Order: sequence, then C-alpha cells, then structure tokens
Amino acid sequence: MNTYQSVALAVIVGMVVSGCGKGGDAAGDVEDVKISDDAVSFTVNNEDGSKAEFKSEGDEITITDEKGEYSFASDETGLDAKSFPKDLLFYPESKLVTSISSPESDIFVLNSKDAYKDIAEKYRSDMKEKGWSETTFVSDESAVSIIFEKEERTLNFTVAKEEGSSTISIARTK
Repeated sequence: MNTYQSVALAVIVGMVVSGCGKGGDAAGDVEDVKISDDAVSFTVNNEDGSKAEFKSEGDEITITDEKGEYSFASDETGLDAKSFPKDLLFYPESKLVTSISSPESDIFVLNSKDAYKDIAEKYRSDMKEKGWSETTFVSDESAVSIIFEKEERTLNFTVAKEEGSSTISIARTK
C-alpha cells in the first residue's frame, strides 16, 4: 500500500471511528466502502443532500460529485506528453511530479534537469505557437513567471531554479 492509499484508508478509518461511517443520509455519512490491495472507494453524503464518490487507485485520487470530477495524481500515474492537454507544452526532458484537476482548472508540477531560463524561453515560444498570448513576464536570479491568456482562459507559468534541477508549475483555467 502506497502513501496515497494509506491516507485514503486513514480518512475512512477516521470517519468510521468518529461515527460517520455507519451509512445513512446525514452529511458526512460514508457508504459503500470498498478496500482492495491497490484501491479504496466510498461514497459520502454532502451537506446539501447530494453524494460524492471517492476513489483512490494506485497514485491517483478522484472525487466525483454533481459539479464534476476532481483528481489528484502523482508521478506514478504515467501522465506524459501524449496524455497532457494539447494546448499546453509538456516540457521535453521533464517528469510529472503532481497534477490536480477540477472542472474549473488544472495544476501541473514538473521537474527537469534543464536550466530554468532555457525552460522559460521554450515556454515563451511554444505557448505562442499554441495560440496563447503572453501578458506578463517577470524574471529574477532564481525564477521566471509568465502569465498567458487564450480566449477567456488564463495560464500561470512559473519555473524556479532548484539544486541541480528546475521545478515547473503550470496553473490553467479551463
């Protein structure tokens, strides 16, 4: 069992121990708990009477309710350039660290051994080719931040120098 599954299991156990896991229609009640070697799932009642479905499988956690799907994935899920959103640059020679997705936005964190300034220049040129307009550019000796816009969406890009690598953060509204 990995870290994410352990956290999910701890949440379930906490709910059950606190009395929320007995099922029923009250807010916070947990139903349909299923635990296997690599997956955990359950349904929880929301305060408004709706239900949210929680699933954890491998290194991915997904919560689905009437508003949409919210997900968290770590680098073990295999998200790569082929499955990355087509209007964003998946930086070559980088590895996905984390992704968080909701109906309104996406957040991606990648890591690369390349210099942060080289990465920023690649994003400046490639994002323009993908139809994004650069509206803000800020740079200092350890990081670069760029805001891009496309139609009514915004993308906040930051790349920061780390010890021996660079961390790329991308936040995009849908």
